[in-house]
Amino acid sequence: MITNANSTFTVSQLSYRDTKQNTVAITNNDQLIVRNQLALGGSFTAATARKSASISRYQIIFNGNTQDKASVGSCDFGIVGSSSNLELQVKAIDPRGNSTTVSNSVQIPEWSSQLFAPVTEEVLPIK
Repeated sequence: MITNANSTFTVSQLSYRDTKQNTVAITNNDQLIVRNQLALGGSFTAATARKSASISRYQIIFNGNTQDKASVGSCDFGIVGSSSNLELQVKAIDPRGNSTTVSNSVQIPEWSSQLFAPVTEEVLPIK
């Protein structure tokens, strides 16, 4: 048995964002995945395999849904209906079954006016 063979993978290699640009324009924050309003997209970079192995696949897990990927890239989980913060996880797996999982907490607030980006008022002269 090979010991200490799990891949090197860190949370800095995992990111998420709201993929609906019209809503990002309102909230001015692509890290807020507002419940029932925004679509979650994630992306990740390559894990580093150890002990002469390679990464054979990645599993991306969010809210009970799992997507399998053969290589690095992005994933889309669509509209998020959860009313609480959830974990986005990516598991890097080598051909021997060794794996490493990283996770990132996804903020999922309810829609409210406090999420709107501030609007500046422009006073127009009266002619």
